[in-house]
Amino acid sequence: MDKKKLVKCTRYADNTIMLLMVLGFIQLDILGILYCREKGAYIQTVFRMSSLTTVFLSSSSILSLLLCLGLICMFVHKVVFCKFHLGIHSALEESTRIFRSEFSFIPIHAEIDDRSKKRKQQLIELFCVLIQKFVASHLSSNEDAHILLLDIKKVIENDTIDIDLVPVSNRNLSREDIYHLGYHVKYYLCKDNNFGANFIYRVFHQEFQNHAGKESVRCSSICRKLAVQEGTKYYVELPVSANRKGVRRKATAQADDIERDLIYYSNN
Repeated sequence: MDKKKLVKCTRYADNTIMLLMVLGFIQLDILGILYCREKGAYIQTVFRMSSLTTVFLSSSSILSLLLCLGLICMFVHKVVFCKFHLGIHSALEESTRIFRSEFSFIPIHAEIDDRSKKRKQQLIELFCVLIQKFVASHLSSNEDAHILLLDIKKVIENDTIDIDLVPVSNRNLSREDIYHLGYHVKYYLCKDNNFGANFIYRVFHQEFQNHAGKESVRCSSICRKLAVQEGTKYYVELPVSANRKGVRRKATAQADDIERDLIYYSNN
């Protein structure tokens, strides 16, 4: 019900109750008081009423009293109820207003998109640091390092390897170094080993063919070798946050690993 209509109805109800109360008290004064003062005989003389009529009038005065009490109770109940209802109504309106003002303009999907963009940006920054510190100087040229970084950036932005990737030319990275790079890709992008293996197999395709005295390696075999550490020295180590003492190496990065590792690699 509208607030103004509710107030108007309440005013009409109050006026009606007050009128009934006044009439009830008038009847009580005329009949009840005369009876209580033993004026029943006077009533009979003046109005020539029988004793039965006097009793009836007296009973009516009692009923009138009860009616007045009931009306008073109704009046009190009505006032309290209306005030309570109006208070609840006002509180609900205020709560609704606050809720709408505080939460109706929060762009849920935009917030998710912002988090996703922030994560992708952090990944790109992290791989920029990794490529510059551990990989770039071991490729054939700076252009190869730039191409590698662009390949990784495309994979991050598209979240898939089913895109065009440009191969790069290696100078002195070992296969284990390249395996570790594949582990970095699948680890930070929270993918499985097949994802990382396919990435390095396509980007460093020539390195896994039969050349320079090395046997060819299939992509399926690379999946099992991403974390291999058979040598004594590597240019590309496994992710710092993946290694845990006494516990199996983490397969994928946690929510805050990217930011922590970015800080670590930038300062070391």
